[in-house]
Amino acid sequence: MSRPLLLIVALPLLGPAVLAATARGAEPDRNWAATEPADADNDYAFQGEYLGQIHAVCGTPVPFGIQVVALGSRQFSAIGYRGGLPGNGGGSQETITWEGTR
Repeated sequence: MSRPLLLIVALPLLGPAVLAATARGAEPDRNWAATEPADADNDYAFQGEYLGQIHAVCGTPVPFGIQVVALGSRQFSAIGYRGGLPGNGGGSQETITWEGTR
């Protein structure tokens, strides 16, 4: 049997077998690194990324992003990015950091 003919015959037969083996796969990892909102304290709701605009001294609007992290016990840390959030095309080297309490 020639190689091209062998490939034409073998690929349709092997495809479903490979997909079935992949679907069965290993048991998924149950040790999640995610937090359920119902299991978190009230600070969890403030944590996240925020995007908006600030006005420069000359009055020109500039995109500005903030990443807020809840540290627990009503304590927060935040990083501000002039130009917007890193994943949104911004994230310049110019950052401002804050720590605060709610």
